[in-house]
Amino acid sequence: MPEFWLDHLKGARAGVVDHFEQLEVVRVGRNDEGELIFDEAGVSWEHAEIRLRGDEFWVIDQGSTNGTYVNDERAHNARLKDGDVLRFGKKGPVMRFKLNEPKISESSGERPKAPPPKPGKRKRAPSEPEIAIAVLGEREREHDPSRRHSDLPPAAVPRPPTASPLNTAITVLLGALVLVSLFLLGFLYLDYTQLEDELEQARARATEATKQVTSLKLQVEQIGERARTEGRAEGRDSAEQELKGAKAKVRRLE
Repeated sequence: MPEFWLDHLKGARAGVVDHFEQLEVVRVGRNDEGELIFDEAGVSWEHAEIRLRGDEFWVIDQGSTNGTYVNDERAHNARLKDGDVLRFGKKGPVMRFKLNEPKISESSGERPKAPPPKPGKRKRAPSEPEIAIAVLGEREREHDPSRRHSDLPPAAVPRPPTASPLNTAITVLLGALVLVSLFLLGFLYLDYTQLEDELEQARARATEATKQVTSLKLQVEQIGERARTEGRAEGRDSAEQELKGAKAKVRRLE
């Protein structure tokens, strides 16, 4: 089975060479379950995978926040060649991908050995059904936009604004003014309605009085005419009494 080396150039593991063999998938990120673990903040929890396809290795970004770069170009699914420079995150760890064991630089002296892998981290080679399931899961993750934000810190929940005592007092005062205004409007409407009824009654009484005055004046004229026609003393006296009574009623009504 093909093998590869990662020569760390920058980051917390600078100067270390990691050797990977008998593995078809190397998971990269801050997750302790991965095969290549970083503590840098720019590296996502599940950042990327280095996967064997046929006899070639590919680097596949897992929807990381800060991206995966091959030779300073952002890559989502890129074939790796001997000597390619990998960077996980914009300012994350940098390493060189090698298909042959790197030679020790004369200027740097003996290269420190890579720390032994954590027990239980190296997995057995997956079977063909497991590879198919992993490929399907990888495609689903590539099309799932929610994973792109999975490594972002949760947004702070804004605190509800609290009303100041001044705002509360203003609100209470405005409410009281509205209630008083409504009460006054209702009172004025009732008073106006009552005045309108009284005016209508006064108009009716005036109309009735006018009718009575007109009727009495007609009676006065008729009595005077009867007195002049009869010409008798008794008739004149009776007519004069009726005339005086009618005139008195007219004066009261007027």
